Amino acid sequence: MKNLIKILKTLTICILISSCATGYSHKGLKGGYSETRLGEDTYSVRFQGNGYTSADKAGDFCLLRCAEITTENGYVYFKLIRGEERVTKDSDSEKQRNHNTIKLYKEKPIGEEIYEASFVIKSIKDKYKVK
Repeated sequence: MKNLIKILKTLTICILISSCATGYSHKGLKGGYSETRLGEDTYSVRFQGNGYTSADKAGDFCLLRCAEITTENGYVYFKLIRGEERVTKDSDSEKQRNHNTIKLYKEKPIGEEIYEASFVIKSIKDKYKVK
């Protein structure tokens, strides 16, 4: 019985720790993404993690939202016009913040560093098991 109690406590702790990182969702109390339309084909996209979100994950989730905005608006490609990563510190943790400004394209421009939205979506969702 004591072993069962130890196992249950361990499982509970693991579940609590794994649920602390910011998930991929619209901005809420634990962080998330938000966007602002700046023009017909230009957006400002932000992702804010919490103290348990890695810099890589925050960057990937910001990029994922950029790709989703692209496809939701009938475009195929997007270009990062500006990207910014920042860490803010409060009393007990560091929070990852990413901010991208993107331009959307229906056709791939020649000679530009460009992202294909559908590829980015699949890649990042597979990496983090996001539905």
